[in-house]
Amino acid sequence: MMKLTEIVENIMIDNPLLRDKISKKEAVALIHDAFFQLVKKLDEQVEFEEVVRVQGLGSFRTRVVVKEKEGQKETEKRIIFRPAKTNPEKSE
Repeated sequence: MMKLTEIVENIMIDNPLLRDKISKKEAVALIHDAFFQLVKKLDEQVEFEEVVRVQGLGSFRTRVVVKEKEGQKETEKRIIFRPAKTNPEKSE
């Protein structure tokens, strides 16, 4: 499992100018809040199979799966993530 602090550390290594503008603690809080907002948006979806797109990250699709367990039908919500296509020219 990747921790938010690891994500922040990697971002700060790739973008050293950010270290002077935002503390690691503030960056972790910002990323935490961003993921919280994404989860909140996915939980609010009424129509399943609806896609939530996040620019530069990818798309999230929710789907309800019906399973039978011990003779009872149970519904389970699944979230499928498809990463955005990366532009090879930008990564150079």
